[in-house]
Amino acid sequence: SHFLAEVIGSLRLFVHLRADSYQGNTSKASSVLQQAIHSEPWKSKPRCELASLCASTGEVGTAQGLLQKLLDRSIITEMESMHHALRLSAIAHITTGATSSSLKDEAEAHRSAQRAIKFAPWDTRNWLCLAYVENLL
Repeated sequence: SHFLAEVIGSLRLFVHLRADSYQGNTSKASSVLQQAIHSEPWKSKPRCELASLCASTGEVGTAQGLLQKLLDRSIITEMESMHHALRLSAIAHITTGATSSSLKDEAEAHRSAQRAIKFAPWDTRNWLCLAYVENLL
């Protein structure tokens, strides 16, 4: 019963986000995600979704902050969320590195992509992320 309620809640959040994103209403999607983070801070999925939304709208620094807080605190309990967060972190860092020519950001992007592969070598998205990062280095 609790599991079913959690799945339904996540599904509602997903539907709201996709509808808002498709309509170009990123501020509403961001607001919904922030509410989800504040109401259930132990869940990593809303934080990863907000970081992805921020990165897609050019707020790379905000995305990095969200992901770094998540990874530093080690509050991720699901393996899927861990390598997803690492992939997003790699993309955020390489994006910052590409615009500022920062070797630190480039090194962090490469390290995050490699860590994502260590956590889930079977996930092709992790390998694609590493290839993307290495292509931009």
